[in-house]
Amino acid sequence: SIIHKELNTLFSKGITIAEYTRIKEMLLSHLLTERDSLSSRLWRILETMLYHRRFISSSEVYKKVDQITHQSVNDFLQSWQSKQHFVLALGGDISHTTDRKQFQKFL
Repeated sequence: SIIHKELNTLFSKGITIAEYTRIKEMLLSHLLTERDSLSSRLWRILETMLYHRRFISSSEVYKKVDQITHQSVNDFLQSWQSKQHFVLALGGDISHTTDRKQFQKFL
């Protein structure tokens, strides 16, 4: 199945430099557009206060995002795959799939 192939590729090869660059640019773009509306800024303040018990500024987030490297993402993927609490949620009925064994390591 497509999901199985993508997960195997992700865990065995990691993400490419191009994927990493695209993801990082998308995240930074999202952070920039988040500043555009007052409601988004207020929501961000509320979230950071609730989750971190302090305000986290956009510039602090930018610095953290800037510290993320291609290698650190792939290292995280490797460690995440080996965690016992890995969960894969599939929508729909997979009982009739032609090759259920593909999903055994995820079940």
